[in-house]
Amino acid sequence: MDVPVAVRLTGGVLFAVSGALGIWSAASMLVVGGDTPLPSHMARRLVIVGPYRFVRNPMAVAGIAQGVAVGMMLGSWLVVVYALAGSLFWNAIVRPLEEADLEERFGAEFEEYRRRVACWLPRLAREA
Repeated sequence: MDVPVAVRLTGGVLFAVSGALGIWSAASMLVVGGDTPLPSHMARRLVIVGPYRFVRNPMAVAGIAQGVAVGMMLGSWLVVVYALAGSLFWNAIVRPLEEADLEERFGAEFEEYRRRVACWLPRLAREA
């Protein structure tokens, strides 16, 4: 299948932007969370700076967007579907476990953060 150049270029731009988001997220987690940027390790402090001010899960957003971007660059709708299916799995299985842990460890501070900051897409209007 011949993929239009515009789709490949858009995929390349999306890949670069989502890569930058992933690096920004990891750096914020490392500096503020303490010790590790890896999502498989627990931060010692609740991280609500950097990209975490806009979405609660910027690392997941970055990874899913990179998967979609690769599919676009390869011209593979199956890769795009696979990445989007991963987002559904993450949202249904992983996120609830992660958020239960954060609520247990950080209590009211996490509850307030969850109330103010969207999970996947930044809110257009910020609360005062």
